[in-house]
Amino acid sequence: MTNNKSPIINSAQVREVKEAFQVWRSGKKQGREPIPPKLWGMATRLCGTYSINRIARCLGLNYTALKVEVNRRLHRRRHNPAFVELTPGSVPAGIVPGSSMTEYVVEVPDSRDGTPRIHVRGAGAMEVAALVRALQNGEAA
Repeated sequence: MTNNKSPIINSAQVREVKEAFQVWRSGKKQGREPIPPKLWGMATRLCGTYSINRIARCLGLNYTALKVEVNRRLHRRRHNPAFVELTPGSVPAGIVPGSSMTEYVVEVPDSRDGTPRIHVRGAGAMEVAALVRALQNGEAA
């Protein structure tokens, strides 16, 4: 009978990482040594394709330690800009320029980056709405 929750993943990439862990484990001098960063990197890359649980079980790793490492590496890749300048050439035409003295404060909630606040002067309501749509679609980044 086949178990669908089997930790075994039949993939050349997974086999390669599993073999690398086996070589490292067989060559350890002490009982407890930290896992080398190169091996952590190999394991975390697999988690982009397979679940953390399946990779942890397949490679004989602690689930929580692998999850922490995956999250740490994902967080390190993010580069949140401290300041974003929107010029007339960087967004769709007609969004930023204008001569009106109307001022808007736009907050566009983002699950990854919190809630950035943007102050807009000299634009009409339709232009600000277009700006918000562009930001939500990632067009003005």
